[in-house]
Amino acid sequence: MHALHYTDDEFKRIAAAGGSASYAPVDEMALGIGYPSAGRARAAGVPASLGADTVVCAPGDMFSLMRAVHLLERGRPGGAGLGFTTRDALRMATIEGAEVLGLADAVGSLRPGKQADLVLLRTDTPGMAAVQDPIGAVVLHADTAAVDTVLVAGRVVKRDGRLLHHDVAAVLAALKESAATVLAA
Repeated sequence: MHALHYTDDEFKRIAAAGGSASYAPVDEMALGIGYPSAGRARAAGVPASLGADTVVCAPGDMFSLMRAVHLLERGRPGGAGLGFTTRDALRMATIEGAEVLGLADAVGSLRPGKQADLVLLRTDTPGMAAVQDPIGAVVLHADTAAVDTVLVAGRVVKRDGRLLHHDVAAVLAALKESAATVLAA
């Protein structure tokens, strides 16, 4: 986690040893930890994933994280990150994330024998309607409001934008109570 300050040679050694890296790009920038080095890690052969270290100072949704890592990599001085694509960001959020967790045989892509985890997005929003590049649209324009249906292991857990198996009011009440307890401490 936060593999920010390694040299290219160190990343090559990590790759040769079968290691991986995880990045929380918004947290890393917001907390002054350092500039994410996901592009350099991946170029050295290190599988890299995205995560949210703390949702207190950064978003916890994968859309925000994909967008952040893409923009931060592309914005490197002197054009150093211009080779980092929206496809790279999506891979970090899906198959490479599963590889980093040791779950690539079960999740991270749609293949026979894998768990049927799907996120179906609405395409009738201004950011998604005129899509020419579906991967670019997901990384650069989608957000949690675009999530229409979610299947986990083939079980529908969200449909028409609503969670199906949770008492959302009770969850929100518990979160509010937890926040009040933390603030009172």
